[in-house]
Amino acid sequence: MIPSPQLLERLKRHEGFRSRPYLCPAGRVTIGHGHNLEADPSPIRPWSHVAEALAETGILRGEALLKRLRALDMSWDARQAATWLASDVEAVIGELESRCPAYLGLARAALAPASDAHGAVARFAAAVRAEVLIDMAYNLGVGGLLGFKRALAAVEAGDFPAAAAHMMDSRWAAQVGRRAVELAGLMRAPAQACVGAPHQEERGGTSSSPACAPCVAPLPGTSTNPKTSTMLSLPRPDATGVAPPDATKAGRAAGEKGARPGGRP
Repeated sequence: MIPSPQLLERLKRHEGFRSRPYLCPAGRVTIGHGHNLEADPSPIRPWSHVAEALAETGILRGEALLKRLRALDMSWDARQAATWLASDVEAVIGELESRCPAYLGLARAALAPASDAHGAVARFAAAVRAEVLIDMAYNLGVGGLLGFKRALAAVEAGDFPAAAAHMMDSRWAAQVGRRAVELAGLMRAPAQACVGAPHQEERGGTSSSPACAPCVAPLPGTSTNPKTSTMLSLPRPDATGVAPPDATKAGRAAGEKGARPGGRP
């Protein structure tokens, strides 16, 4: 799986945007939509090779690094922040694929062929739930997500209401508040992510996410489109036209977000 536009927009909303470096709650120097400059200082290079090297070795970190970057007047615009967000998310996905069986099972289900409406519903639900885990891993680091042992075991067992309950029964949920409520709701009932008319009527409201496959499926007898579900997409070049950041460093940056407060196992 690659990140959907809806996931990226949700992460922007959850993480917020800061154009200049700041200290996150875990005390790490951060910029943009939550990019950890201590774990991956390569974005510092255009302002100072020396500061990048000092951050890379750990000589500069925390308040000292923040002070240096402010003196250099380092800043990002929205386009730069979005480019790094996409790169960091792809790195998180790569790590999840190798370390998190619960995510891998959902991702495979999301990409499985769907021959009927029931299969399309299952694909959409799996994609939404997989992106819930991506959102959590971006916030906590993959290591932090793996600490949710009961929630992940419930996902693997297909008991999604239990998984949602375990997500909410954590220090993480108490700390991030509405983010946890939203993600647990999507884990429990992925139809909340659909703007198709049937699901809007069920919820009595609307959503900023796309319609799921069953809501936009063609009428019987017409041609079908394997890309109907907008939660899924194929690999694509960077939409901004900017060369993507180094994936290895991005992965390390995302992984080290585990320093943020995590949930109880």
